[in-house]
Amino acid sequence: AQAAARVRARLLLSGDKEALVVVDMVDASRRQVADSLVEDALAHGDVTVGHYFTNPDYEQLCELWPRLADASIGRLDLTYCLELKATELLRDALISLISLISLDLGSCGLGDAGAAVLSAVLGAGADGSLPILASLSLRANGIGANSAAALGTAAARALSLSHLNLSVNPLGDEGLARLVLGEPAGGEGDASGVGLASKQLAATSAPAAAPAAEDGTGTG
Repeated sequence: AQAAARVRARLLLSGDKEALVVVDMVDASRRQVADSLVEDALAHGDVTVGHYFTNPDYEQLCELWPRLADASIGRLDLTYCLELKATELLRDALISLISLISLDLGSCGLGDAGAAVLSAVLGAGADGSLPILASLSLRANGIGANSAAALGTAAARALSLSHLNLSVNPLGDEGLARLVLGEPAGGEGDASGVGLASKQLAATSAPAAAPAAEDGTGTG
């Protein structure tokens, strides 16, 4: 990791041997945890990152993507991985983890920017990334009406997607309508479009104001 290398270099220059020992121990521990995560992913085909890291940092996730891609995992739970707010990190994960059948991105703080990245990847359909993704959870991510139309269109074009969890997001009535109708097919002013109305999809979208009522599951 580049950050750890920079810290180590500063400590070497300062001659603080005790601090250097501590840094090396922490770095070794992090590598051991990451190795355990990948070993379990290889053994079981799925992984919940939160079982290994409380909140993995940017560099940890960057290092995990290629290792998880090599493991060809089918299910990945990234709940509460707040570093995924960095859209390039999210995009790298979506592009590289092509074997995913189920992806949980709940409570990652994605917002409309993250939803736009997801829309671009899902919208490519079978020719894009996540070609066999069947279940996607975007629960509690601050996704609003502004990104709903593009997300609806992208989900409709994702041929394998059968379950979409958008509960506890501030979509409102307008956002739900945009999600169902999708983006205008002929540009602005065209009422026709491709959205969730064109697809049989189990969608969960409980209102953000009622967190006690949702359980994160779909209806199909």
